[in-house]
Amino acid sequence: MRFFFFTLGGQGRQKSDRSIHQRPYPLAAMLFFYKEIGLLVHQYFDWTLDESLISMDDELGRIGRRVWNFQQFYPPVRLLNEFFSIGYSFYFILMPLSALMIYFKAPLAKFRAFMFSLSFTYYFCYLLFIFLPAESPRFYMPGLREALKGYWISDWLQAAVEKNAFPGGSFPSSHIAASIICIMAYPYLGRFKNIVLFLTLALFAGTIYGRYHYFADVLAGSIVGTGIYFLGPWLERNWPLVWGEKETARGRSRRAFDRGTEADFEA
Repeated sequence: MRFFFFTLGGQGRQKSDRSIHQRPYPLAAMLFFYKEIGLLVHQYFDWTLDESLISMDDELGRIGRRVWNFQQFYPPVRLLNEFFSIGYSFYFILMPLSALMIYFKAPLAKFRAFMFSLSFTYYFCYLLFIFLPAESPRFYMPGLREALKGYWISDWLQAAVEKNAFPGGSFPSSHIAASIICIMAYPYLGRFKNIVLFLTLALFAGTIYGRYHYFADVLAGSIVGTGIYFLGPWLERNWPLVWGEKETARGRSRRAFDRGTEADFEA
C-alpha cells in the first residue's frame, strides 16, 4: 500500500529534466499490481456480481447477450474475429503510444497529469476488483469459454489472456477507463489521430465482442475514465493538499531550489 501511494505521489515530485528512463516506472507498477490483485480477488468475498451485471445488461438492451447468441448460432467469419482482436489488442499499444506522444510533444506538466490520471485510474479499478468481484462473461457464462477463431493476432491475444487474466477483474472495465484517459494524447497525434480514434472505438467494441466484459462493465469503465479524466489533473496539482499536507509538492521543490540558489550566490 505504501508503494501504491508512492507511485501516485511521485508523479508530482519528478525533476524537471526530460530523461525518459526515469518516467516509465508507474506503468511497470501497474503490471505488478495487476498480477497481485489476481491473487487477492475472492480472498475477501466468495460471491460475484455476474448475475447482477447480466440482469443490468438485459435492462440496457441485451447488447452483450445478442452479440454472444449470434456468435453461437451464426459463427462469424475468422476475418471479423481477427478485426475485433486487433481492436482489443490495440489497448497494449495505446497506453505507451499516448505516454510517448505527450512526453515528447506536450509540456512536462501535461505528462505528469497524464501519468497520474492513468495510474489513479488503474489503482481505483484494481480496488474495485477486490470489493466488487465479477468474473466476466468468458469465465462465468457457459458456452463462452471457447475462443473465437481468427488468425495470428487472435491466437496471440488468446494466449496472452489465458496466461494473465483471472476471473474477478471485470467490473469496471479498466481497459475502457484507461482508454478514455488516453484522450489526453489526441491533440498531439497529428495525422494519425483518426486512425487511433478508429482503433480505440474498435477496442471498445472488442471488449464485448470478444466476451471479455459485460456492457455494464464498459458503461462503468466509461464513467470512471471520464470522471478521472477531468478530476485527475486537478488532483495531481493538489495531491498533498487533498491528504492534509500544508503545501504542494511543487511548493516544497520551489523552496528547495531557492535555498540552493541562495547558497550558490553566497559562495
